[in-house]
Amino acid sequence: MSKRRKRTLQQAGIDPERYLSMRIDKEQIPDGAEVVITIRDKDTGELRELSVNADGDQYFGRHSQFYRQVMADGNIFNPYIHRRFLPAQFRRNIRYAGYNGIHDYVKQSYNWNYVVRFLKEECAKLAMLEKRDREAYLERSRFFTLGDMKDILTEYGQKVCEVLDREYESVKNVRHPRRGQGKVYICPKGMGMIQKEHVRPMKHRFTKFCEDVQNARSYAQLSKVLESFEFARLDNDIPSSDTFARCFNEEGAFYTLKQMIMFENLTLGGTDVAENMRKMQERGKYGFLALYRSLAV
Repeated sequence: MSKRRKRTLQQAGIDPERYLSMRIDKEQIPDGAEVVITIRDKDTGELRELSVNADGDQYFGRHSQFYRQVMADGNIFNPYIHRRFLPAQFRRNIRYAGYNGIHDYVKQSYNWNYVVRFLKEECAKLAMLEKRDREAYLERSRFFTLGDMKDILTEYGQKVCEVLDREYESVKNVRHPRRGQGKVYICPKGMGMIQKEHVRPMKHRFTKFCEDVQNARSYAQLSKVLESFEFARLDNDIPSSDTFARCFNEEGAFYTLKQMIMFENLTLGGTDVAENMRKMQERGKYGFLALYRSLAV
């Protein structure tokens, strides 16, 4: 029995070392018949009946990792299709803002706190795909390139420093009260209260963060920086990055068109899905948002 199968059985609550391994030829099972296997525990002698039709669904369905994940968030991970939220968000944004307004709409609606969470997750997945699935990696990394990610994250770090500088200016001439009468704080909107003496070390931390981001030479290195860094929240009123909006819209348009070709019978003149995908790649070389707009879908 393979190690992978043993792990699957163990996750289902079955100790594979306690039972015999067997194979059933499905062609020998009449249609509609229920197959029940009687097995004996070699230690206790206890007999146990295992219905292939029912218990198999329970063990390898509801108790499996994928079943729990799908029921938890409704998403089935497939690196070639991408998470379904992108086409859903893209279509909603087009409906609300139109083609001409979608860029500014994304900048206003997807604040910096969303942006850094998105990039942290996307960078980790790209680092994983780069090692395990070259084809999926090449398709997905074309939108949020390593250079784009570094520029967006550096802009975020600079925004944090600007907010700290602006707030610090309002209190820099305030002397410490006499002992026992409290401390001086700044209150950047979204960040909470920060003691005056902590502003400079905090700025240094974000300046170092920008340097570490720029020094990253791969998604794996950048993901390691993001994984260990403690981000600060920025006010929702601060517009996010132009680069993020451009990449996000292009990625959304690409995966929306791909979903429409694969599941909604969109044709670009090809005879099958593979040919339509090739035509989409050719026609989208100058931008998938522009291609989506030209189709008026």
